[in-house]
Parts: sequence; structure tokens; C-alpha cells
Amino acid sequence: MFTTLPKKLWIINKEANWALIDQSVVSGFNFLFSILLANYLGLKLFGVFSLIWMIVLLLNNIQVAAVIQPLMTLSAKYQKHKDNFYTCILLFHIIFLIFTLALSLLVHYLLMALEVGWYVEMPITLILAVLVLFQTQDLLRRYYFAEAQQVNSFISDIITYGGRILILMAVNYLYGLDIETTLLIISSSSLLGCFIALKHHPIISLNKNVTYHISRDILNVSKWLVPSSLVQWFSGQIYFLVAGILLGPVSVGALKAGQSVIGVTNILFQAMENFAAKGASIAYQYEGYASLNNYLKRISIYGGSITVAVCVALIISSDQIYSLIFREEYHEYSWIISWLGVTSIFIFFSFPLSIGLRTLNKSSLIFKFNLILGL
Repeated sequence: MFTTLPKKLWIINKEANWALIDQSVVSGFNFLFSILLANYLGLKLFGVFSLIWMIVLLLNNIQVAAVIQPLMTLSAKYQKHKDNFYTCILLFHIIFLIFTLALSLLVHYLLMALEVGWYVEMPITLILAVLVLFQTQDLLRRYYFAEAQQVNSFISDIITYGGRILILMAVNYLYGLDIETTLLIISSSSLLGCFIALKHHPIISLNKNVTYHISRDILNVSKWLVPSSLVQWFSGQIYFLVAGILLGPVSVGALKAGQSVIGVTNILFQAMENFAAKGASIAYQYEGYASLNNYLKRISIYGGSITVAVCVALIISSDQIYSLIFREEYHEYSWIISWLGVTSIFIFFSFPLSIGLRTLNKSSLIFKFNLILGL
């Protein structure tokens, strides 16, 4: 049985604190990793890596929409059948990985056939390993948030993202760094995180009738979120794609370096995915629309205030930040922070809206909203 709403939302607030701590660590490590990588590889090679990483993030965005967002939105609903629910999530994840591998191979051979200069010698085996292990570790960490086992998620993330930086620094110091070695470091650290996380895996359980209802709900939540994630990704990444095609990898490296700096705002974005969807679902189940609306207003006001303050501070000090953390060839591109900072503010306020619509099972409106913004 559920506890009362106030106590349950107090638990969600406690989970929110853990989500913010965990995401602060992950975003901090990602920030440091990007800065080190940009300086170790140089502007051109960092641009090439960024183009490859865009493909990884595209497929990861689809996985989030198809598997992870349904996990976070529906976990409270299926607490009485949680083993069956998590088994269904795992099966959807495996199906998606098969789709990911097939699509990645298709894109690989297409780029090879077109003789795209920067891609010709890319190691497809390592790219596939990164895709599988990166997405699996991400699923496992979200499972622990759904189960209110944030410490397990935190340990897995420390191993994955902290270990990635230590290995990167050691390899660069001893041997130097290239793109192939970078992909190997990312896949190895994700594998370590998976091993740690799998120590506390859910019990495998399948009941035919319950599985049918769970699968139907997962598909209902994700059927509009997947195309919405594609529209959102292309509208956000079109500048990088055009820059890569027209101006080459150097321009992409400059844009991605700026995105690494402004990426500190991802702490709130990603933390909200880890706790707010579950909190919104519980608020709506107990007291309906009014409670949901109040919950979303609260996180919009608090989160929005922090996001605006951070973005304004980064914009004002962009020249000093670039001089401090990047090698000289990046300094002329500090103006990119102003553009990315304003964009991040608008992106933040779309998160509470998206969470509310998912809770109300109106994901088709998310697709239409993102489609309008994309156009």
C-alpha cells in the first residue's frame, strides 16, 4: 500500500536531493572529461569525435524516450507488479539495442560508401560497444532511481564517470590520445559501471496478463515520445550537422566546446528526469490535476531561477572561462556561450511541461509542441 501523499512527496523530495547530488557528480565529471578531451585531442580531432558522439547521443535520446521515460513515469503505477514491470523494461531495452546495432551498421556502411573523409577509418566495433554499454549503464542507474536506491546509482556513476577521467588522464600521459583510444576508454568505464550495478538487479518475472498491460502502457507512453525526441534532437543539432558539412570538424569542435561549458545546466535537466516524473505521477494519482499542477509549478520556479542565474553568469564570464580552461585555439569562439545560454533557458522550461503531459498520458502533444518549435 502507498503511504499518504504528504509523506510520499517528502520521500520524493529526499530522492530529489539524491538526484541532484548524483547528477552534479555526473555532470561535473562529464564537464571535466569534455574539457580534458578538447585539450588533449585539439580542435579538429575533438570535432571529429563530437560528430561520432552526436550519433551516440541520438540513439541514446531515442532509448530515453522509448524505455527510460516510460520506466520513470510508470514505476509508481506498477509497484504491486514491479518485478514484472522491470522485466518488461529490460526486454524493451534489449529490443532497442538490437535496433541500435542494426541502424548503426547501416549508417556505418552508408558513410563508408559515400567516402565521408572524417569517417573513413572509424572503428565500428568500438562504436557499437560504446552504444551498447553506455545505454545499458544509463538504464541501470535510472532503475535504481525508480526503486529509490539512489546510493547504488551513485556508486555506479562514480565508477563509470570518475573512472573514465582517471583512465583518460593516465592513457594520455603514458601514450597520448586518439579517437579510437577515447572510444575504448568510454566503453570500458561503462562496462565497469554495469558490473557494479548488476549486483542488485531486479528479479526476472513474467505474467502473461500483467505483461500485456505493462507493455501496452509502455508503448502508449513512448509512441509519441520517440518521434518527439527525434524532432527535438534534429532541431537542437542541426547547427552542428550543417557546420560539419559546410565548414568541417573544426567548427563542430568549437561548438561542442561551448556546449561543454553550458552543459553545467544539465545538472537540473537530468536530475528532473530522475525524480520529477515519479513525483508528478504520485501527485496526480493521489489528488489529481490540481496537485500535479502545483508540483510542476514549484519545480519550474525553483529550477528556472537557478538555470537563469547560472546561464547569465556563464554568458558574462565567457571570455575568462575560455582563457582558463581551453587551449588558445579555442579562445576566439567564446561568443558561442551567449547563444547556447539563452537556448538553455528556454529548454529548461519545456521540461516541466513535458513531464506533466507524460503523466497525463498526452505524449502526442509533446510531439506536436516539439515539431512546432523545430520548425
